Amino acid sequence: MPYSLRKKCLLQGCLLWIVILLLGSLTEAQATHLRAGDITAKRDTTPNPNPRRFFFTMTIYRDQGSPIFDEQVTIANGDGTTQRVDRYSISDIGNETDREVFYWEYTYPADGTYIIGCNIEERNNGILNIAPPTNQVSFYISTTI
Repeated sequence: MPYSLRKKCLLQGCLLWIVILLLGSLTEAQATHLRAGDITAKRDTTPNPNPRRFFFTMTIYRDQGSPIFDEQVTIANGDGTTQRVDRYSISDIGNETDREVFYWEYTYPADGTYIIGCNIEERNNGILNIAPPTNQVSFYISTTI
């Protein structure tokens, strides 16, 4: 095989590997990670309880191999206000899944019905009960009190 042909084949082979590596890194960079979650609420039961004060727990389940989202989330309190909440804990629950827990409390200005929610822009791809592409559908959980 002539030298120029060997050089051309070597160059094409190198370019092919570069393209494969770049495509592989793009796929991994777009990986999403959220699987499930819930928000629970408990009315104030401390001494001298305030009936408008609630204690909340949000639990998020995510893939272990994916990047961790912020250690804080934004919570919509349902009365037009939002607050940033720190992650309290993260633990391995098996099956390559972590559980992240967030705690907070909030006192409402008036009696009423409130929808407390959290919207996160990360989701696993290939979820069967959501129209594809599921990784472009934001992850939203809420509870009503």
